[in-house]
Amino acid sequence: MPSIVNTERPTDAGSIDGGLLVLYCRLMRRTIPALVIVSLLALFLVACGSGSSTGQGDQQQSGDLYADSIDSSADGGVTASDLQSDDAALDTSIVADLWAADLADDGGGTSDSQDDALGTDTTPDGVSDHLSLSNLTAGVTTLASDEFDGREPGTEGWKKARAYLLEQLAACGLQPAGTDGYQQPVTTGIGVNLLARVDGRDDALRNRVVLLSAHYDHIGHCGGFICNGALDNAAAVTSVVAIGCALVSNPPARSVLIALWDTEEPPTFLTEQMGSEFFAANPTLPLSAIDVAIVLDLYGGNFWGDYKGHLLFGAELSPELRAALDATAVPAGLEPLRLGLHVIEEWYYGHEAWSDYDAFRNRNIPFLFISDGINKVYHTSEDDVSHLDLPKLAIEAQYLHDIVLTLANAQKTPTFVANGADYLRDAVEILALYDAVLAPVSGLVDTLVLSDTSAALLQSDYLAVQQTKADLDGGAVATKKMITSLRTAVQRILCLAGSLYPESACNI
Repeated sequence: MPSIVNTERPTDAGSIDGGLLVLYCRLMRRTIPALVIVSLLALFLVACGSGSSTGQGDQQQSGDLYADSIDSSADGGVTASDLQSDDAALDTSIVADLWAADLADDGGGTSDSQDDALGTDTTPDGVSDHLSLSNLTAGVTTLASDEFDGREPGTEGWKKARAYLLEQLAACGLQPAGTDGYQQPVTTGIGVNLLARVDGRDDALRNRVVLLSAHYDHIGHCGGFICNGALDNAAAVTSVVAIGCALVSNPPARSVLIALWDTEEPPTFLTEQMGSEFFAANPTLPLSAIDVAIVLDLYGGNFWGDYKGHLLFGAELSPELRAALDATAVPAGLEPLRLGLHVIEEWYYGHEAWSDYDAFRNRNIPFLFISDGINKVYHTSEDDVSHLDLPKLAIEAQYLHDIVLTLANAQKTPTFVANGADYLRDAVEILALYDAVLAPVSGLVDTLVLSDTSAALLQSDYLAVQQTKADLDGGAVATKKMITSLRTAVQRILCLAGSLYPESACNI
């Protein structure tokens, strides 16, 4: 990758700096050996029932959307500087508040299944079975098993994993949406994307699409052991397929495209061989039909210990997405944090994208990137089902199902604001995160037995964000120093929670 240098590097004492951390941020998902690849944030199939509620005529109408691949070269990309201009960031909160008021009338909102996070009596028929704890556990246990040998592209284990997923997509009545049945070969490399669809029930909105996706490949072996990738990314894939299966018997107004991306991991990360990038360059339906792309990566785990944090990025770039999240009730047992993408992407040396959402963001498509963050098992042989928080996974799947319904039932089309930001919201959410980080016994500091130096710097970061929030509450315009305080606070946590560098490297 080209060298990216930002001469506006932070110089405040305690800010994350130094050659080791630069290498950490720049290389961890791209070029270093699989044994030591990690990220500061991952930037994070079940056996489905049968049956489809769509009629033949409806399928024909919606099927027109999934025609031959089209040339997307006219789609305007945006540059890194466009994505987060600190001096001209647009606050989308006012538009979001206005749009939220219309969601109920537009047919948006959430399903009754929010009353029970794991889906029981209040869940629509067919949903509880697919999103149940037992089904999700069975799915992720299978996909993250030794049988699939780490799902490294080109291996026999990877081929077996793809065959298993194809069976799951077909078993519950999801319709093929690839160029070869469910498959879309990535002709720039060796990958194979898997695409399926649920046809929308509304004649006026059926040709609009909500994309729900996660990558299914992993890194194979590391350190001489199988790396099964339960957190990365079997739990996310299991959830995506389960939600797609649940929607077959209860379709929303819009159509839903289920996408399981291939070749997300290094060495194809952020190249034309990456499955999501290939799809965006060679779409199986017009990109203009995609109203929002939802991407999951590192899902179903905890940052540390029993912390139930759940990270959502990208809503700051679309007032309608913010409104949709506001309108979707959060199930008990989950602590979602909505943060601006800049806190994990903007480093003093330049801009770094983190997952499959990048292909859609670069084409001005609204997106949500949802993750549980990096932890100590990322890209290690310990990333097995035993290190997931399975009850939390079931709650997350139900929450995501409800978000999809909110978006897919809304009449209005989300807009994309490339330089959108909500720094005050960032500050509020980061302070909530720090309350958990600094909590006695259960916090990051005590759980990982961090040093006094780390504890002191985290406390300093907390106070800096408190001051930023106070200034923004008072009507101040966000300065570079304020924005740096937000980024430093998050990036230090991600470094300390991760697994590549020693603790001291996070405190330079």
